[in-house]
Amino acid sequence: MTEEQVKQKSYEEIQEKLRQAYAQVAKTKAGKIIMEDLEKICGANRTSVDFKEWSTNQVFYHEGMRNVWLYIKEKSKGIK
Repeated sequence: MTEEQVKQKSYEEIQEKLRQAYAQVAKTKAGKIIMEDLEKICGANRTSVDFKEWSTNQVFYHEGMRNVWLYIKEKSKGIK
């Protein structure tokens, strides 16, 4: 196994452990409450642009928050 393959395997193992941890937390009652709150505050289901007043920085800020939500949701995939 090459050094690059070892690094890739380690990366994949770490990612799987993270996915399992996120999924485990998201299954709990407290985790579900937190996931619902994060979904709201991260703007998962709304546009990042406020059409009344918007700036590039505001869009970047809101998209950053939304990306955090998408990351968490992806890691806890399959959890209802």
